[in-house]
Amino acid sequence: MIHSIYARHLLTLLLLFLFTMFSGCTTPPPALPEVHSKQLPLGASDFTLDTSKSEVYYEAKKEQFFNTYIILGINKGLRGSLEKTAHGYKGELSIDVFMFDSNDSYRDDNVEEYLNVDTHKLMTYDYEIRDNTVVGDMKINGVTKKIAFPVTLKDENSQLFVEGNISIKYSDFNVETPSNFFLRAHEDLVIGAKLYFNH
Repeated sequence: MIHSIYARHLLTLLLLFLFTMFSGCTTPPPALPEVHSKQLPLGASDFTLDTSKSEVYYEAKKEQFFNTYIILGINKGLRGSLEKTAHGYKGELSIDVFMFDSNDSYRDDNVEEYLNVDTHKLMTYDYEIRDNTVVGDMKINGVTKKIAFPVTLKDENSQLFVEGNISIKYSDFNVETPSNFFLRAHEDLVIGAKLYFNH
C-alpha cells in the first residue's frame, strides 16, 4: 500500500515536471527581420539602349567641281548604358567604326581608313547630362577630348529620348581632312546622336 502511494506521488511529480518543461516551450520563435519597401537608390534605374532605333551620325560637306555637296553618314552599331544620378544622368556610349553607312561603300571604306580602324575600332563617349547639357570625354582616333553640347530630352511611354549635335573639326582628333584629285571636304563637320533608352 505504501509502495502504491509512493508510486502515485512519484508519477504525479513526474507529470508535473514534464508539464512544466513543455509548457516553457510555448515561447514564440524569434520574429523574422522586417523587409521594408524603399525606392531604388540613385544609379539603380535600369536604362537599356534601344539599338534598333538609336543612331549616331556625321554631316560633312565636300567641294567637287565648284559645287558643294552634303554627305550624311549614319551608324547604328552602338552599345551604351545610362543611369540616373543626383544631378541628372551618367552614361557611356561606344560606336563601332565599321558600321558607318553613307550609301557609298567606297566612301565608308575611306572613313574607316581616315579613322585608323585597324588600331581604333571603337569611338567612345563617357558623359554626364545636367540641365540639358551633355559633357564628357569623347575618344576618336585614339584622341580623347572634353566635349560639351546642348541636348533635348523627352521622357514618354517608358522611353527616354536624348538628341543633340555639335560642330567639330577633323583636326580636333588628329584626323586628316578627306581629299583627293577631284574633291576636298570642309574642315568642319557636324556629329550628333539620337538615342533611345527603355526604362
